[in-house]
Amino acid sequence: MQCAAGFGHVAALTNQGVLFTWGFNVYGQLGQGDFETRYTPEMVQYAATGDQLPPIIKVKCSQYATFMIDSSGRPYSWGKGYIGMGDKVTKINMPQIIETNTENRIFTDIFANEDSVVFYAPIRVYAVEPRCGPASGGTIIKIIGTGFVNSDKLRVRFTYGDLSQEVSCQFDPSDKSLLCRTPKFEEFEGQ
Repeated sequence: MQCAAGFGHVAALTNQGVLFTWGFNVYGQLGQGDFETRYTPEMVQYAATGDQLPPIIKVKCSQYATFMIDSSGRPYSWGKGYIGMGDKVTKINMPQIIETNTENRIFTDIFANEDSVVFYAPIRVYAVEPRCGPASGGTIIKIIGTGFVNSDKLRVRFTYGDLSQEVSCQFDPSDKSLLCRTPKFEEFEGQ
């Protein structure tokens, strides 16, 4: 179970992924579809789209907003503030999926204080190109994912049987992917 609190509202999450909220609701921070204060816990059941919410894995509160991550790793927000719905201050009274800058990311954690929130998504590889090719080495590989940044320490480890070799990578800023060449393992056989 998790519990989080804002200025005057509380969000509690059961082990089964069911969310309950109560307290002040001036900005819709309870996610109940209205702006009425509640003195006892009530289940948050629906998203702003009208769909029933999936199981929830994380919940946090800022001063006047609430944030959560569902079991698929999608981030939601509601209440008052700059809460991921573009560059405008909003006042949303039901959970709404944050779609700005979240493409291809699976979020796993939330950190919030009275005025700010951070959603955490670990580095994730979702494609490697080409999908097949010669095993003789020297093939240029493009690794597409999220969370890659430019660094002089970028390396990828390739394994072939009992052999393992690291190669350096270059960051491609055009699509934020990594580029490297496959190693030639026959040079290392017998070592």
